[in-house]
Amino acid sequence: MRGDNVMLQNGTFRGHRTSRAKKFEFNFLFAGFAGLALILAIASMREPFMVSRIVLFALAVLSAAAPFIFFAVGVARHNREQISNAISRERRHDQTRVEIRRTVKAMADALTEQRAANDDPQAWNKAVERFANENVFPAISHSVPRSERDMWVMEIRVIADTFAAKPSGAVKAPMPATEATVAFIDDCAGQIAAAGWETRVEANRVLASLGASSVLFECLGADATVDERTVEAFLAQRNAHGIERGAIIAVHAFTPAALQIARANGMGLIKPAHVPAFLEWAARGSEEPARAAN
Repeated sequence: MRGDNVMLQNGTFRGHRTSRAKKFEFNFLFAGFAGLALILAIASMREPFMVSRIVLFALAVLSAAAPFIFFAVGVARHNREQISNAISRERRHDQTRVEIRRTVKAMADALTEQRAANDDPQAWNKAVERFANENVFPAISHSVPRSERDMWVMEIRVIADTFAAKPSGAVKAPMPATEATVAFIDDCAGQIAAAGWETRVEANRVLASLGASSVLFECLGADATVDERTVEAFLAQRNAHGIERGAIIAVHAFTPAALQIARANGMGLIKPAHVPAFLEWAARGSEEPARAAN
């Protein structure tokens, strides 16, 4: 059969039951059991013996309830499968992250040479992507889905920046931060420290720790809105630090795509006023991700 949209004769769609087929099956099942229940109910009314009448009526009730019981069992099984798939996916991601970090660390010298040959940021990004496809992904013990490769390439880029030394002749001084940006970062770090957390400021990022809890913040005081690229870059930084919780603190709006990615990855997109509430959530260790506030 050709094409991705070919429906098989048994009502499946690339290995999964279609919603129309499921609805038809449930309606057919319901109709069959309803008919059986009706027959048993009529038979029980015509049965002269009381015991037989009670037995037939009980069977009629069970037949009427059977479709709903089957439906509830099916929903419960589907939920268990979803939970199991989510756990397996998280374990696979953890294993992928460990193997990527090990491979990149082992090939740090080759990356340093590539960095020296690709001083331009755009050329370096393309070199890392090529390096990931040629060296990292083939070295992983399991197959990495193509839909996830862009995410892993971004994380590989962050790890590569950590292990690959910059060529001495290509070191450039960072752009000086404006006074307003520095003041915003200091204000964010001050709020976090005032809540009792230990803080370490790295450029516009604040690494906060309280006991066993660690949170990575990125303070963006610029006028630009926070889009999905900003969120994806922050997620790569958070994963590179090995931290599960993090948030971007910004004074302006977040795009809908950025909010969607943040919610899917359990990170926060918050305004400065929401920092204390986010810290309370992080300290509790709740599994519910913090709500991204716009």
